[in-house]
Amino acid sequence: TNMLVDECADVMSSTPSERKTLVRGILDLLLSVLSTPQSTVTHLRALGGASQTLDTFGAALFLETTENNLQHWLRVILSLMNSTALSVRSISVDFIISLLGGVFNERGTIDDITMVLLTVLPEVAGREIGLYS
Repeated sequence: TNMLVDECADVMSSTPSERKTLVRGILDLLLSVLSTPQSTVTHLRALGGASQTLDTFGAALFLETTENNLQHWLRVILSLMNSTALSVRSISVDFIISLLGGVFNERGTIDDITMVLLTVLPEVAGREIGLYS
């Protein structure tokens, strides 16, 4: 996905509908990979691709293309923040910080995403505690 983002970002920037379709496709693919049990390396690469997509296309387009899956994205990222691998935990935290920072820079507030985050946090925390107790 990193190569896809690098090579297609400039070409797709001229047509907003194609750009949105490209970002939606990339993010759907990455969410599918992140949602299934994978190796640490696969999770790192998928999170890296998500971070690169976020940096390249911006938080506004990320939120626009993930509006129906935002809760699922946050559930997956919060779960990965509890990974046994330090590198996966670290890049998951970096992704959330980048997302919150990007949303704040573009909208001046993080209220929208914070409400979704707080909605899924108890569910994810309960599931993670249940898995490890």
